[in-house]
Amino acid sequence: MDSYKDYYMDPGFLPQKVTMARLREILGERNVHYTGSEKKAELVELFNKHVKPLIPSLREKEQELENYRIKTEAELARSTERKPKPPRKSAVASSETPQTTPKPSRSSKRTSKGKVKVVVNEPEVVSEESTDVDSRTLKVRSIAPEVVPDLTPKTNDKGRLYPELSISKRVKEENSTSRREAVAYAFRNPNYMPTRQINRQPSPELIKSQTKPRGVKTALMLFFVILMIGAYAQIKMEIGFCDGPSNAVGGGSTESEKGKITSCDEGFVIKSSSIHWLKPFTSRCILDLDWEYKITKYTELLKKISAEETGKVECGNGDREGLLFQNIVTLLRQKKLPSQDTEENFKKLAQTAFKNLTDPKHIDVEIVDER
Repeated sequence: MDSYKDYYMDPGFLPQKVTMARLREILGERNVHYTGSEKKAELVELFNKHVKPLIPSLREKEQELENYRIKTEAELARSTERKPKPPRKSAVASSETPQTTPKPSRSSKRTSKGKVKVVVNEPEVVSEESTDVDSRTLKVRSIAPEVVPDLTPKTNDKGRLYPELSISKRVKEENSTSRREAVAYAFRNPNYMPTRQINRQPSPELIKSQTKPRGVKTALMLFFVILMIGAYAQIKMEIGFCDGPSNAVGGGSTESEKGKITSCDEGFVIKSSSIHWLKPFTSRCILDLDWEYKITKYTELLKKISAEETGKVECGNGDREGLLFQNIVTLLRQKKLPSQDTEENFKKLAQTAFKNLTDPKHIDVEIVDER
């Protein structure tokens, strides 16, 4: 018994006489929890509470182990004292020695169902008449299959044995020009297989560079510059300078004040050019195409209404009062869209359309100008 490890199981052991380190070792061996900040009295109390009740059972286990060890040593000593039996001599048929009939041997064989089958091995009887057999080398042969020697070679079965394979080099075909066929032999050989799978996915940096539009900073810079130029041009268009002293373009006269255009004639609008090499952001009066389109449309409507009313008068189905300008304007107001023009613009367009319609070119239409 180890005096240092297990002496606390001795009858005369006193925990008060040992060191605190030894008490902590004993508590640790018995898996007793302690914080490490206890005083010696607290450690002694833990020993008496958790370890001391276990000492009788520990002594019994130690005694059982000691008895088992003594018994084992005695059995080993008795087995070594026994003398080994002499080797069994084989029966040899000789003229000098008397022939003896060997006893048949028995061997048991267990079947798959658990039954024991006894096999009797009867040796052959050697006769004296057989002169062609050397009696000194003749041995008893057994009929049992267990006596047949195992002729399989003994091999070291520590690992798997693979037969050596002769792999001939693959000859490249004459018509094969692809790189895959050139390296196929190396990839079919297990010794040259790659140890890891190659990741053929593109890197995150490459994906980010491909998905991100190129020249974003340049595009944003150009957009900002164009926006600033457009805003500046819009301001200049409102207070654009006169294009010349006449201030008339295409027959439209303008009114200017301090070198700036204030208004244009009817049918013309102020237009400021932001792309002008000599005089940037200058203003001019140009023809209003929307106004001309509306005048043409109103003239066609007025002509159609006048023709219908004139036909009614000539056929006797209508009164000449229908040819009055006010009545025709009323019919014209009914045919225009509600949100097409304001009332002020409608009156201006109707007057302009009437002037165009009373032109000598429209001699087939009669309108009575009675206001």
